[in-house]
Amino acid sequence: MIKEGKALAIAAVDASGMLQTAEEPLAGLQRRCGGEIPGAIAIPALRDLVAKSCKYGIKLARQITASDGEELIKAWVEIVPGADAGSAATIRVATWEIKPLPAEDVVEVERRKADIDRELAELC
Repeated sequence: MIKEGKALAIAAVDASGMLQTAEEPLAGLQRRCGGEIPGAIAIPALRDLVAKSCKYGIKLARQITASDGEELIKAWVEIVPGADAGSAATIRVATWEIKPLPAEDVVEVERRKADIDRELAELC
């Protein structure tokens, strides 16, 4: 549980599931994932957690994982449905961990593509 005033970032979601406000670093991730503020939640794991919390009307706290294409972000978030007047849910971020995405092994990727092409050719 996140103590009041101890959150790294706080965000508000309206009844239609749109992110209305967000503090950094969550706001930056929202934008890097192609979203806007206000706008639909662009972070898939966060969007799913908010939807579950609002659907069942219960507070949920989980670790989510997201990627902005360059970094892997792990965050502990708490979703509180109907916490504020006019808000369907409040998002509170407790922890935020950033790691660079692992480099893809180009040779391995090309080998897998060749294997898939061979398999598909055999089906025809």
